[in-house]
Amino acid sequence: MPKMQQNFELKTPVKDALLFVFGVSITTPWLLIPGQLQSPRLTDLMLIVMAATAFPMTRRAQVVAMSGVAVILVSWILQMFAAEQWPDPAEIVFYGRWLASAVAAAGLVERFQTRDKTLRIFMSGVLAGVVLHVVSIFFAAAGLRDLLTAIGLASPRALVSWAALQVRYTTVAEHPNLAMALVGLAVPAAFCLSLTSRKLNYGPYRGLTVMLLALFLLVAGFSFTLSRAALLAGAMSFLFYLIARRDKAAAAMPFLLVLVMTASLLIAPALGFEFDGTRYASRIDPDRLAQNLAGRGETSVQALLSAFARPFGMGWSAYLESTPLFGVLRASHNGYLFAARTIGLPVAMLILVGHLMSAPLSHKFRISPLLVYCVAIMFAEDITQGASFTFLVTLLAAYGWIGDLHGDRRS
Repeated sequence: MPKMQQNFELKTPVKDALLFVFGVSITTPWLLIPGQLQSPRLTDLMLIVMAATAFPMTRRAQVVAMSGVAVILVSWILQMFAAEQWPDPAEIVFYGRWLASAVAAAGLVERFQTRDKTLRIFMSGVLAGVVLHVVSIFFAAAGLRDLLTAIGLASPRALVSWAALQVRYTTVAEHPNLAMALVGLAVPAAFCLSLTSRKLNYGPYRGLTVMLLALFLLVAGFSFTLSRAALLAGAMSFLFYLIARRDKAAAAMPFLLVLVMTASLLIAPALGFEFDGTRYASRIDPDRLAQNLAGRGETSVQALLSAFARPFGMGWSAYLESTPLFGVLRASHNGYLFAARTIGLPVAMLILVGHLMSAPLSHKFRISPLLVYCVAIMFAEDITQGASFTFLVTLLAAYGWIGDLHGDRRS
């Protein structure tokens, strides 16, 4: 078993508090500069903090971290030569997220493998962040968007109106789909907590209260954003959670959750929440769904071709100039392709292969719900542009590349 520095086992309250705040920042990436559309956020700040405080200490994790940093830097340098221009601040922030994620992810994989408590602290922060995110969306939808934007808690695009009466709300995320992807993280976070926490052991239905809270947040997030991908990803996460549980009580959970969801839909009108059927109808219209899938297929092919044409990426700013993120959107609709197109094929392949290698280990480390959720979202949205999912997908890939540091021995 790899040797670790003795002081690594001395978990201080300060380190645990920082890890919790980092988890909160993952799902509530509040803006650091009020009113700025592309401002660095709390997530960026905490990512730098975690890269410094959770620097890997085992030889294997250090090799993985430094290899990732090297591949990112080489891709960045080659991309700059191809573009024949120096990076602007937005480019530096984008690549800085990936560099910090490579270091922090390797270090946190060490900590998560050393004791389950650190994973519980992080997942608790993620779940708490979703609560704050949904509350902020509620206030934005209630008419407080300008106030939230002024103090840096909402994006200038907090209310987005689309065709066919689609009014979609968001706050700190730049697009409703990305906001919903963050809100949906409540589901795998609750499942991971249930798999790791003895304190959540309420008889056979382990962590049921927390999971019901996650389901409520998921439904509330969809009501605001009308984004469908996180719903499907959450369902897949739930399925793999039941497989990880592998007990008789797990078989009754789907029926109980359906009853709770139905009850919440019936109770909500009594609490003053109104459901506008015209908002939801277009999201499940077969013709619109078929058109949406056809458009996504076309843009994914274009993204793949451009990634092969520029194997070391187009960079962040150049990508924005050639492919706007809103308006008449021609995005990748795939997080792996987006990474390949922006930061380069080598980095995207490291992430994809890492996810494949982490799959057999995910059950042992109680992260299978998070892995399934993130991979599903990666195949649906361009989520590898913000710090939150850049870190999460790097973390999951680090599990695969580092492997099991302790064999069958657990602390």
